[in-house]
Amino acid sequence: MDEPLKDSSESARKRCFVSLKWRALLLTSIVLLLMALSSAWLSYHNLTAQSLEQREQASAARQREWQALTAQAGDRLRQLAALIPSLPGLRNALQQRDQTAAFQALDAQWAALQLDLGLDIVGLYDADGQRLARWEVEPDQQLGPRFEAMLARAAQTETAQTVLDCRPYCVQYLAQPVLSGGRSVGVIVLGVNLADLLRNFAAVSGADVGLLRFGPYGDRQPALGRIESWAAEVSALTNPAASLPVLQAVSEAYPNPGSSGLVQVRLDERTYEVLVAPLPAAPGDAPIRLVVIADISRSVQAIRSATREVLTAGGIGWLGAELLLLGILWRPMSRLRTTANTLPLLAHGRFDLVRRTIARQVRSARWRTSDEIDRLDATTMHLADRLEALESEVDARTRTLARQRDELSRERDFVSSLLEAAQVAILTLDADCCIVKANAFAASLCACTPLDLIGRRFDTLLLAEGGFDIVARMQALASSDQHLRHDSLLAGRDGNLRNVTWQHTRLHSTQPGDPVYLVIGLDNTERRGAENRLAWLADHDVLTGLANRRRLQEELALMLSAAQRQGRIGALLMLDLDQFKYVNEADSHESGDRLLKNVANALVREMANAELVTRLGGDEFALLVRDTSEDAIGAIASQVNAVLSRVYCTISGQSHHVSACVGVVLFPAYGSSVDELLAHADYALYQAKEAGPGHWHLYTDADRARERLQDRVLWKDRVARALAEDRFQLYLQPIMNIRDGSVSHYEVLLRLLDVDGTVHGASAFVDAAERSGLILQIDRLVVHRAIKLLAELHRSGRQIHFSINLSGHSFGDADLLPLLRQEILDSGVDPSCLIFEITETAAVADFAQASATILAIKSLGCHFALDDFGIGFSSFTYLKHFPVDFLKLDGSFVRQLPDTPEDQVIVRAVQQIAVGFGKRTIAEYVENERTLALLRDVGVDYAQGYHVDRPRPVSDFFPMLAGGPAPLS
Repeated sequence: MDEPLKDSSESARKRCFVSLKWRALLLTSIVLLLMALSSAWLSYHNLTAQSLEQREQASAARQREWQALTAQAGDRLRQLAALIPSLPGLRNALQQRDQTAAFQALDAQWAALQLDLGLDIVGLYDADGQRLARWEVEPDQQLGPRFEAMLARAAQTETAQTVLDCRPYCVQYLAQPVLSGGRSVGVIVLGVNLADLLRNFAAVSGADVGLLRFGPYGDRQPALGRIESWAAEVSALTNPAASLPVLQAVSEAYPNPGSSGLVQVRLDERTYEVLVAPLPAAPGDAPIRLVVIADISRSVQAIRSATREVLTAGGIGWLGAELLLLGILWRPMSRLRTTANTLPLLAHGRFDLVRRTIARQVRSARWRTSDEIDRLDATTMHLADRLEALESEVDARTRTLARQRDELSRERDFVSSLLEAAQVAILTLDADCCIVKANAFAASLCACTPLDLIGRRFDTLLLAEGGFDIVARMQALASSDQHLRHDSLLAGRDGNLRNVTWQHTRLHSTQPGDPVYLVIGLDNTERRGAENRLAWLADHDVLTGLANRRRLQEELALMLSAAQRQGRIGALLMLDLDQFKYVNEADSHESGDRLLKNVANALVREMANAELVTRLGGDEFALLVRDTSEDAIGAIASQVNAVLSRVYCTISGQSHHVSACVGVVLFPAYGSSVDELLAHADYALYQAKEAGPGHWHLYTDADRARERLQDRVLWKDRVARALAEDRFQLYLQPIMNIRDGSVSHYEVLLRLLDVDGTVHGASAFVDAAERSGLILQIDRLVVHRAIKLLAELHRSGRQIHFSINLSGHSFGDADLLPLLRQEILDSGVDPSCLIFEITETAAVADFAQASATILAIKSLGCHFALDDFGIGFSSFTYLKHFPVDFLKLDGSFVRQLPDTPEDQVIVRAVQQIAVGFGKRTIAEYVENERTLALLRDVGVDYAQGYHVDRPRPVSDFFPMLAGGPAPLS
């Protein structure tokens, strides 16, 4: 045991040892001393506060006593003033302003007024304030502005006035008007010296009292002295021998008398409390203050004695508590020290010695109650047993750790095999961007083995355009926690190029030589191929493989620019197949598709002089000729029909020749922009169609429809400017559920706000937008704004449905579906709240494409409506193939429905067919209640028209969106 105890002692000597009992005594002493001091301070504070409160109450009481005494003196003066005018001859003397008569009337009574009634001053004044007679005890008393103001107020108001004036003695004056015949004939002034009043107040309050007059006092001598620092004279003061030094001391301590109030001052081992209170004074007059001096030495001494007694009692209690605590702690601390010296033995495995030592302590304390030290001894015994048991478990735990190490090794091997099997390239690089390790997939991309890659710089794997600065960018990555991502071409040893997306990450390693970068490569070769195919689809027609309108516009712009620079003549030929709708309707849309493919193949194969052959949509094609002339273009246009005449189509077992109307425009003579050339070619095609099937027309200056064409161009420019300046606005028109009269949903309509404020409907600009190709931008604008507006309404708690119109051109737009999907995803709107409309004519023009697009959009969760239903003579043929949810009856059948039996028959037939196909119907142009009632009888589901509500701006329907639809972003 000696050796462990020695080690413990050496460890203890390294730090200053202070026993817990002394720490407890020290801390207890501090706490008890603080408590004693706190008790003394609280006692002193409470006594002081109590004394101050009592003195403040006494001060307030003294002020009230002073006010009561002065009020009593004033009442007495008023009583005397009321009696004096009744003396014989006095009223007449005042009325006649006779000084001699006034003096004789009152002089005989002056002695009695002075001795019996205590008056010091009696004066008689006429109505103008001129003195008639005056009697006074102290002839030195001066009459100042206070006195003159009092006389003036008494004469003016004809009421008694009082004033206190100290010149040099303090006198309380009363001015009483004397009335005769209902008017004032003079004023009687009575004055009484306040010396007796002050003595009475001092006797009642037990304190000295005085009056101070502030302000200039000239060369006269004050009654009792001056307070120089306050610029005040002592006009009256009880016990002046003792009180004047106190006032001097207060004035020195508080130079500003206005802020003194109730203050304390110590003088000649005595403590005085002084109250300086202002008395009422006229505005601009020298102030007079009441001074009350009280000796509070006995109260202050009592507080100090009580505080000393509290401190003495606290000190005695502190000493007794410390002695008691020392006696309580001595024995337990000795046991605790023994236990502390024993505990280090456990570290040496001497468990039996620990048990014996602790057991002796337990036996010596068995007659006392248990405490924390007994629990500590029990815990030590338990700890000895537990440590002895744990020592026997060390070997078992060691074996367990060995097994865990083996498991970790197996996991490491599994991770390594997983990296090798992963279908991504995984590389680790050192600080110089040299490959430290590569998995099998990375080696397969490079057509080599992993060992061939070890030591190679990473940028040597990439083609120059992909890796020229990659090393510098990766070294910059080493000083940050960011990631680096880039695409590059990887050249394998077999010569194949792979398109790979690389992700670089810095590794946080503390060991030198460990890899610095982790590089993961994803082979995107197949995905890029798919993207290239999508890019091809964006510029080509899916059905025929020809270039589409977008590609035509691009190529036409290049040719137009080249022709302008080189002075050559090019030609744009736009053709429309004759009777194509007949082929579609008489046979099937498969026959129509077959015919379109045959026409496309024939044009590409035999029109060698055409630089580009494109399909614009439906049965419209276009050809671009780079170098021609006005004389040669007729032969080219005739060649088109010659080529088409060799294309046959079979309908109901019979072969038919194909022909087309061709519109031709030369450039740059007849157009300086792509849109202008397309418009001219479209007009030329229109002229060819008017001439009949198989005809062609060359656009010239002599065309009779130039004004109409210019109008189209004008509208095209107006639409383009409106798009650029964001002047398109959304309007809404409600669609009513006929059964219950509620609003089922709203149709989203588009209006163009012109620069002059005119609002144009869609019919004014849609045709120009379709012909110029701007209709796609308009469709996207409407879809974006409508979905964003619908999302805002949903977030405000309104479950609204919108119906949105799509043009036929959008059904050939490869970007429509991805755009719509992204808009729904970004806005979070419920796609089931969206209904898209397409006109029947547009749908039938390219049935296969329309049907596929409708199915794709419906797969997102949206609904579809077929607009203007009934105007196509093949509507019922295609209706069973169109996956639409609503049929919108064309307005031509609804406007005159109550008065036209034929329209009623058509509407009933369409309604029955719609019910049979499981589709709902919407009637447009419902203008009156008769039409609505008839539609209700027929069973039409919904009504739309001015009778329900007219199209209005969004803010009219939803005021919380007063800003209108969200701007295009």
